[in-house]
Formats: sequence, C-alpha cells, structure tokens
Amino acid sequence: MKRFSRFSFHRRSLALFASLAVGSGLAAAQFTVGPAAPSSPSTKAQPAKGAELFHKLDTDRSGGISRKEAGAAGGSVARNFDALDSNHDGTLSMAEFERAAR
Repeated sequence: MKRFSRFSFHRRSLALFASLAVGSGLAAAQFTVGPAAPSSPSTKAQPAKGAELFHKLDTDRSGGISRKEAGAAGGSVARNFDALDSNHDGTLSMAEFERAAR
C-alpha cells in the first residue's frame, strides 16, 4: 500500500538539512561569542617561568649557573654561555639570565 505524504521526500530532506545547518550554526556561535582569549601568555608570567628555570638549572644552589651546570642541561644556555655571561666571571647570575630571556 502506497502512502501519500503532503511533502515530497526531497522537500523533507531539504527541511531536515536546513534545520540541522541552522542548529549547528547556533551551537558554534555559543563558543565564539565574547572577547578573544590572548594568544600568548602574559609578560607577568614569563619572569616567573624564567626564575623557575634558573633555579632548576642552578643544581648546586649557589645562586648562579656555572658553565658545568649549563653544559649538563644542554640547550641554548649551554651553546650561548659566553655571550650570556656579560661580566665573564664563568657564572650566569639571575640578572644575566633574565636579560637573555627578554
């Protein structure tokens, strides 16, 4: 037995598609309304991270990073130790380390 409908299959499909498109658009708008979040961390958080890294590299807790400590950690501090050590005393002070982090 054939069932007669007021609307054709194509019209019902089009109506379903339109309602889904509008509904998903409204759902997406809920997440994009309002001010944009900053893309980078604030500059106030960076010195704290720099101090954290300094204390992590200062393994003997002398208050400075020696060439040996920098070499053990590797990375850019070890590669650029001579350039970072502005007074050439063989130890990076907190001020020298922070100056390099800027």
